Amino acid sequence: MDITSTFTMTPRQSRRSYRACIRGWAYVPWLFVGLLVVQTFVADNLFYLILAVVYGAFWEWIVRRRLKPMLDGPQSVTVWLTDESYRARAHDIESTVAWSGISAVRRTGDFWVLRLHGKSVAFPLEALDVDQNRAFSDFLRSRGLLKE
Repeated sequence: MDITSTFTMTPRQSRRSYRACIRGWAYVPWLFVGLLVVQTFVADNLFYLILAVVYGAFWEWIVRRRLKPMLDGPQSVTVWLTDESYRARAHDIESTVAWSGISAVRRTGDFWVLRLHGKSVAFPLEALDVDQNRAFSDFLRSRGLLKE
């Protein structure tokens, strides 16, 4: 397998890819904020509402800080998929991961999500054409990495 794709990642896609990587965990902080708001009315204490606002703003700040390079505007991204590794270059940062360093790959929404040991990376399904997506799926299945 030797697939190369260059695509433009928009800020909106960057946020969506982040959510795809952390899946359901993206909503846990907001669930906590909701519980604090409910607690405000139960305890009749504005402290919980203030805490909810501060916590929500802090969480949003953390996400934006992590995604800052990708939120500044559309970015050109190049992905290389070979028999040996996954390699990507975006905004002058290049990373390479051998397939042995990837524990699983899933299609989550409109993204391919590659689970590394401890973190994830994602790129849009539309970055590959139909034949490339099929070849990539077959390759992952043959290595036992594709989780459906």
